[in-house]
Parts: sequence; structure tokens; C-alpha cells
Amino acid sequence: MPVPVITIKSVSRSKISKETGVNRSTVVFAVDQPLANWEARADGQGVGQGDLVGIAENVRDSWKQWDAQNLSWSQLNARRYKWADIAIALPAGENILLNPSIDDPSWVKSYNTNIMYTQDGPVAGAVVATFEDANTDGSAYWYCYEDKAPQKSDTYYLVGVWVKAWERDIAIKAYTADNTEAQNPGQRINTPYLTVKPIDGWKYVEWLIKTHPENISDSLSFHFSGLTNKARMSLSSPSMIPVGIFDVDFNELTWGDREYRINVYGKNAKNEWTPYQS
Repeated sequence: MPVPVITIKSVSRSKISKETGVNRSTVVFAVDQPLANWEARADGQGVGQGDLVGIAENVRDSWKQWDAQNLSWSQLNARRYKWADIAIALPAGENILLNPSIDDPSWVKSYNTNIMYTQDGPVAGAVVATFEDANTDGSAYWYCYEDKAPQKSDTYYLVGVWVKAWERDIAIKAYTADNTEAQNPGQRINTPYLTVKPIDGWKYVEWLIKTHPENISDSLSFHFSGLTNKARMSLSSPSMIPVGIFDVDFNELTWGDREYRINVYGKNAKNEWTPYQS
């Protein structure tokens, strides 16, 4: 049986605990085939015929931006989750970066020149850095190898930053670990490059990563290319936010004409599933 293709229609959240990340959330989604064929059961034990797999693409940086978005899901062969443990990558905590301001002294800026700092970016009050490549080869870094991104082992994070390209397209990636830590296999995580075009204006780029089971990385950096002929780019408000894998409560699943509503719950500080208490 083919895996259903899921489209997120809306997401909402309400607090059920003072603990960080413990929330009751409602996700409304549509599918391309009736889920009745998957034998979803009220005991939450999953399905008999197969797995639903996927991680949300284009994860938004706030709940307001999640609402009313049509977010497609991708099928991932590398990771498979039972229907009761479908992976919905929703923010489960705060930004862990200890240097969230782009002008923090811990960010090494030596690959860049003509750096200007302003506060005219997409986040109110946040510092914006606008700059050129120092040696004009088009390749540059904004990096930090200090202990400013303390990461837990075997944990999902959303890494993101606001980017603006001025004269030409640029490509940007994020990576973890300093050069010493990176000598240990699997410790440095390199994200794919994402392209930002001048026509995009300010664009929030982000990546979903999972740290090593025995993580020693505690830094986050960025590399970019395309800054030739004195092309400029801007950066603002980097973030690294832990992500929850949320469970499904079938007792509150509402059936419709191929549109469904489920409630999902975060994990508590002890990494335990927290059921909703009305």
C-alpha cells in the first residue's frame, strides 16, 4: 500500500504545563487517500499495513507562521515512524544559542569586509550585519568555534538564520563543531546549501539536523558562496531550536472527507510523553 501524502492545513497550540515544550497542539491535515485503510486505532498503537513516514518541510519559525500554511510532507526512506509516532517537527524549546546577536564578539568576521551593522531587518530590534567577501573569491564564513551552541546528544534541532542577497544569488549552509571536534567521525554536521536570491528580499532559511549519539559539538557556523564582484549579503538572528517528535492521540481524531484533525503532545523536561489533562 502506498504511503499517504499529507498536506498540513493548519496548526494551533495551547499550553498544558509550565514546563518548556509541554503543549497540546492540534494539526489539521489533508491526505490523498482515505486513512481508514490504515486501521488507525483509538488505543494509539498504530497501523497494521505499514508506516507513515515524513518530516515537515519548510518548518516555520513561529506558530503564527504555521497557521493556514499548506506544508507538504516528504517520504523519508532513512527513518520510519509508526503512525502513532508520526514525526511532526515543531519547535519544542527556546533558541539555545548563547550568541544570538549577529554582532556578538564570538562570531569571527575576518572572511568579510565593509561590515555595517543596522537594525533594519525582519526582526524588530535585532542587529543586521551587511558585508562583502574580503578576498573576492565569493566564498566566505560567519563562524564561531567557541562554546556558544551547547547541543545535546541524539537530538533534533532546527537551525535557522535570516538572510538577504543584494546584487546576486548566494548559497548558504550551516555546520556544527569546531575543527578539532570535527576530527571525530560524525561530529560535524554539514547542512545542504540553500539559495537566496535578491528577489526574495529577507528570507528565513532553516535546516533540520540531528546530533551525534555521543555529541561533543558545542558550536554553530555558516558558510556562503556567490559573493563575487563585491556582491553584498545580510545576516540576522541566527537560531538553533530543539525540535520535538510529537505523539498522536487517536481518541481525539476527527474523521472527515479526507481531512483530519489530530492532537499531538510534547515531551516534558525528562523526555517523557505528557498526555493532555483536561
